[in-house]
Amino acid sequence: MMEDSLPTRVSLLRRLRDVADDSSWRDFYERYRRFIFQAARRKGLSTEDAEEVLQDTVVSVARGLPNFVYDPAVSSFKGWLMTITRRRVADQLRRSGRQVPCADTGGEI
Repeated sequence: MMEDSLPTRVSLLRRLRDVADDSSWRDFYERYRRFIFQAARRKGLSTEDAEEVLQDTVVSVARGLPNFVYDPAVSSFKGWLMTITRRRVADQLRRSGRQVPCADTGGEI
């Protein structure tokens, strides 16, 4: 599974708290873009819609990261990232007039 091939780098999460740290945000984007994009595509989104989900997800991460507490004993960063991605996919589906699943079961997107 691709998620397993992306170990969370705590040092990167710390650096990302500075939204002006362009180098770290480029690193984040290069590291997680395929993970986010493929999750959106697996839900049936077009390439263009998946790209929009990717961008919206990165913005949401930047806004939410100051409140995210990384504790691998409680939850994972990639789990949090996937939750944000699922929400952005649902937003994109609503915008396009497509049906959105009723509940997030926590399973694969």
